[in-house]
Amino acid sequence: MIKYSIQSMCKMNYKLKIAMAGFFMLSIALRAQQQTIQSELKKETNITVNMDYKYILELPENIADDEQLPLLVFLHGSGERGDSIDLVKVHGPWAFLETHPEYRFIILAPQCKTDEYWDVRSLGFLIDDIVANYPVDTTRIYLTGLSMGGYGTWDLAMFDPDRFAAIAPVCGTTFQHKLMAHKVKDLPIWIFHGAMDETVPFHNSARMAQKLKELNADVRFTVYPFTTHNAWDEAYADEELYKWFLNCKKQ
Repeated sequence: MIKYSIQSMCKMNYKLKIAMAGFFMLSIALRAQQQTIQSELKKETNITVNMDYKYILELPENIADDEQLPLLVFLHGSGERGDSIDLVKVHGPWAFLETHPEYRFIILAPQCKTDEYWDVRSLGFLIDDIVANYPVDTTRIYLTGLSMGGYGTWDLAMFDPDRFAAIAPVCGTTFQHKLMAHKVKDLPIWIFHGAMDETVPFHNSARMAQKLKELNADVRFTVYPFTTHNAWDEAYADEELYKWFLNCKKQ
């Protein structure tokens, strides 16, 4: 059973903070170091990140005062972008988790605007805010997404691999398997893809799985032999996925 659903946040733990009308909005200057290849010198620069995500946050009922819960971050596909937050729940883990309340996750599901794509820095700030304000077990933060959200899952995990206890990209892929696989080689990873997928070619996931195996990563690869692009119905209906998530914990 779900206790409540949230679409906005009023408290921000950043110097620059804005919350209004169901939107999580943030503009924050980051200090980063860029290395100049030629001189191998470092210089400081300011990066401004503008974030404007609607999101759904759902929590289980009857949370004890001292209870820390796993956080499941779900990234939707391109068809669920827009201004209606209800689109976020069209696909994904919702149906299974709403009928299996014994799996006690906090679920965070942001929404991209129309024609936008996932931004890894913005997602990181949103997760930071949820962790700061809700009873999240930071050793059990899980990431999954489908199609465009599968791409986002790879990108966010490669950008910030130390944040997550496990990831599960579904019919998404990355073109950086040769260059970036080492960044996620220490993460438990479960990849799902339909072998007949012509939207996001199956072979890209296969190449990533192979590269991870070469790096001795803890990777599973589930292939649905007669499935086209919609691998998500089967993947998110599989109880083993949620058991696997909960068995993964950062040391």
